[in-house]
Order: sequence, then structure tokens, then C-alpha cells
Amino acid sequence: MDKNNSKKTAFSYFIYRLLHYTNYHSYKQALKRLRVYLVLIIVIALSTILMPLQLSSKIVNLTLVLMMGYFILYYVVTSKSNLIKRDSKSIMKKIALNGYISKAWHIYDGVYRINETDMSLELVFTEDKGLLIDLWEIFGSKKEPNLPLTENDLKTLKKYILNLALVEKQIDKQIIVYATLDNKLYSQLSELGIDLELIPQKYRSVPSRLEYKAAYKNKKIYSKYRRSAFKAYRLTIKSEHE
Repeated sequence: MDKNNSKKTAFSYFIYRLLHYTNYHSYKQALKRLRVYLVLIIVIALSTILMPLQLSSKIVNLTLVLMMGYFILYYVVTSKSNLIKRDSKSIMKKIALNGYISKAWHIYDGVYRINETDMSLELVFTEDKGLLIDLWEIFGSKKEPNLPLTENDLKTLKKYILNLALVEKQIDKQIIVYATLDNKLYSQLSELGIDLELIPQKYRSVPSRLEYKAAYKNKKIYSKYRRSAFKAYRLTIKSEHE
């Protein structure tokens, strides 16, 4: 009976993972693979310039097929991410400080753990909204940029991390909070009194160029953007009750 239940549980989990991402990192890795795929399609399309007419027409047809595949894969990836995004929005509403819900940072299930029993949470400061929305937010939208963090963003973030320290004592489990930060975010969080400990960089969730520019509403899309400038850190803060 136990074996049957464990098989059913394993199968249910397999189906769940097939239809949903279990953490933000998996979602970002999928987007990264999609970007590589898109670059490959562009390279193939550009190669038609150097080819004879007969061969180039076949390459054009291949490019169209590959683009259709790209749009299908992008739809699958974004559909699979709906649940974790919905869960994140629900959490942000619950932890609102004096009714303020920050749009600058979000919470997702994480993958970085020190021990198997640890709970892992990833803080994210940018959002993937798609090419057109990112471009609109950079050039068309009148709303204020999400970054750098405002005073209210910082207050709610500090309060959230302090509350997690209290929750740790109640559940007797370590809760690890980590995030991928650029130099500006690093400075803001350090000044807030949050201790930042460098963790293995395989846990980075580096935003795309447009995603990053949209967060800051930086219209200089082709200005300097270095993936190496983003590093993953664990965030801790001493409880005010200590």
C-alpha cells in the first residue's frame, strides 16, 4: 500500500514539474536557453545573405519553421511560470507593510540550500515581461521606475527578513534568503544593515538586458551591460530582539 502511494506521489510530482516550474531559477534557465535558441535562428537567417538563391530560399523556410518553434516554446515557458508568479504576488500582498506592496522586489521558492532541510527563498528585483512590454516600459510608460529601491521598498524588505528570522525559531528550520544583485542594489542593501554573503555563482538569476533596462527605465539600451557585474548573495540580518 505504501509503495503504491509513493508511486502515485512520485507520478503526481512528475506531472506537476512537467506543467509548472518549482522555483524561479528553473524558469530563468529556461528563458536563457530560449535566448540562445533565438540567437541561433538569427544567425541562420543572416547566413542567407552569403548563399546562392536556391539554397537561401530553403534556409528562409527553415528559419520560419524554427521561429514557429520558438514562439511555441516561449508560450510553454511562460505558461509554466504562471503558478510561481501567482504565488509570489499572493505572498507580496500578505506581507504588505501599512498597505504598501512593493513592485520592486518579489519572492519565489529558491534552490540554494546549505542543508537538505533548509527552506530556500529567492528575492528577485527584475521581472521578465516580454520584449514588447519591456520596450514600452523603457520608452512609453510614464510610471516611475522600479529601481533603484525606494524608502518604502527598503522598509518592507527589511521587515520581511526580520520576520523570517522569527519564523525560523518557530519552525526550527533554517530559512535561506538569497538574491542576484548589481552594484547599486548591493550598496542599497548594505546601507540598510543587511549582511551580504557571496554564494556560489551558479545560483545567479541574471536579468536580460531589456529586463534590466526596463527596471531602471534606462533608455540607453546599448549602453554598457555586463553579466559579470551581477553576483549572488545570501541576505541575513540580526533580529532586533537579539
